[in-house]
Amino acid sequence: MVVEKSGKVIIGNRVFFNNFCSINAMLSVTIGDDCIFGENVKIYDHNHCYQDRSKSISKQGFSTAAI
Repeated sequence: MVVEKSGKVIIGNRVFFNNFCSINAMLSVTIGDDCIFGENVKIYDHNHCYQDRSKSISKQGFSTAAI
C-alpha cells in the first residue's frame, strides 16, 4: 500500500495484515485497536528529510514518534 505525498493511512479496528507487506504514507499512519500484523510487515511514514549525506539525520529535520 502506497499513499501519495499529502495522504495519511488510517487502519481501522480489528484489521489483519498478512505476512510480507509494506504500508507507506508520506504524512502519517494511524492504527486502530485490536489489529494483527503477520511477520515482516513494514510500516513507513516518510515524514523526514534526508538529502545531505554530510549532515546527520537529526540535523536535517528527521523526527520520530509513536505510530
